[in-house]
Amino acid sequence: MQILVTNDDGINAPGIHALVKEFSQLGNVFVVAPDAERSATSQAITVHQPIRVDKQDLNYLNTTAWRIGGTPTDCVKLALEAELISKPDIVVSGINHGPNLGTDVLYSGTVSAAIEAALHGLPAIAVSLNFWQPGHVWQIEDFTQAAKAAKNIVQKTLTNTLPPNTLLNVNVPGGA
Repeated sequence: MQILVTNDDGINAPGIHALVKEFSQLGNVFVVAPDAERSATSQAITVHQPIRVDKQDLNYLNTTAWRIGGTPTDCVKLALEAELISKPDIVVSGINHGPNLGTDVLYSGTVSAAIEAALHGLPAIAVSLNFWQPGHVWQIEDFTQAAKAAKNIVQKTLTNTLPPNTLLNVNVPGGA
């Protein structure tokens, strides 16, 4: 199984690392994520400037990773259209720092990356941790249970395929 992981919080965010750690038990994990936080970018793509693309070593995570100087949508487009990776079986975006509920989904870079994957005909899931404390310093441990929930949903999604052009927006309760 091939899993593409992306986000809008940047390649060094603890949420993406929690997903990679958990998904490595399922198959080959590839990361194509922004070089820095790109929250609230919606479905924006970069058209008037070059996009920097660099391989990144994620240290303890045994995975191929690409750091992109663009939006979450750029990340998915480059991964698939520039063939940075072979075609994945599923795309997972997250784990976002905070929920993506209601009208937030219209602005969310996390959800927009999943939308781009669905537009390419791939099963896609956006995962957010519904927990927020101003000034909280996020640690990978904060995302452990959400990553386990995401792994369970990925397994079920690949067993019971989603209808074409469909994505799931999953908000995991904090402390779950």
